[in-house]
Amino acid sequence: MTLLYFSTFFLACGESEKEDTAVTTTEASVEPSTEPEDPCISEDGAEGFRFEGDVVFSDGTEGKGNVRVQMCNPETCYIGKWGDNGFCFPEGNLPSGFDYSFDTVPLIGEENQFATPLSVITINEGDPLLRLEKPVIIPEFTFSTTNATGDLDIGNGLTIPATEELEGGSFYSVNMTPEESGLPLDQFQDRTIIGLWYLGPFETHFAIPLPFTLNNEQTSNLELGTQVEIYNASYDNQEWSLAGTATISETGSLSSDVDSGISILSSLLLVQ
Repeated sequence: MTLLYFSTFFLACGESEKEDTAVTTTEASVEPSTEPEDPCISEDGAEGFRFEGDVVFSDGTEGKGNVRVQMCNPETCYIGKWGDNGFCFPEGNLPSGFDYSFDTVPLIGEENQFATPLSVITINEGDPLLRLEKPVIIPEFTFSTTNATGDLDIGNGLTIPATEELEGGSFYSVNMTPEESGLPLDQFQDRTIIGLWYLGPFETHFAIPLPFTLNNEQTSNLELGTQVEIYNASYDNQEWSLAGTATISETGSLSSDVDSGISILSSLLLVQ
């Protein structure tokens, strides 16, 4: 909205220019500033932990205005602010010493069109700043079904056999390159991540884990009998929840072991 100011001065006999100038100067001094304030700029004397980074959609569009960035510990949730250089939790707004569910929730587009990237972050005492090295990417789901029947090929060679748990229900997925996802995965930095997927409907839980198979094109460097751990990011428990193991078979494919599989439709990691 543009505000238009109209001022009319009537110069009567005996009025001086000095008086007119004083009036004009006074009016100019109370005119509201149009300079926006960046909520991520540190306040004077601010102390405590700070967390910041960027969130973008796959086409590079910034998430500002269309994404909620949220950090939840076992006690409460905190909503990030958006500044000129991305999102932020200013100093003192995130207590340290907690594990947090870090999630980016898209607010635009058709229902279930976009994935919800979910990870887990631990903020330690004495850490003054956590800055994400790369933008967190919010992708569109590449696989979806609203009437799940038969085997589901959910991307990058991962297949879920038909099960009663899925029959007739909805399922969404997209596979991501871990290094390009932007997720903070420091917990696994010394290990090999075989694959990363975002699954939906977000936060659907299964009493019996969904079995799966990953084809041998994606596991060609793994020897027969190699075991891989299955992790789901748990929004409720602020942890990468171990959902069991999977083993390389004689055919070279990776198959979930007995009583193992996908237990939560959220971020899925397969880690050697």
